[in-house]
Amino acid sequence: MTKTNIDTRARIPSQTRGDPREADRRLRRNAERYTTSGRRLLLVGVAAAAIGGAMALIGSAGSWLVAAGVMIAWVAAVPTCAGIALLLSAVVSAWAGRRRPFA
Repeated sequence: MTKTNIDTRARIPSQTRGDPREADRRLRRNAERYTTSGRRLLLVGVAAAAIGGAMALIGSAGSWLVAAGVMIAWVAAVPTCAGIALLLSAVVSAWAGRRRPFA
């Protein structure tokens, strides 16, 4: 067994970590991207749910219109949930971009 010397270990230079201001800019840029995508998905999901709900209300009991409206409203939950998740990620990213990272 050889003895390892502390000085011979590889060190991570501080330049590889990057400037904290650059990380803040990236976080704010990501927050803007997440916000625009989240709003679009949320708008699509709400619009599809409204259309599906209107179709379900217009159709009579047992009509194919009711079934199609319920299916459209059910499928609209996917982009709505994705939009909400992106908006929450944008909030966290914007918060972290304005404040000093804790790690």
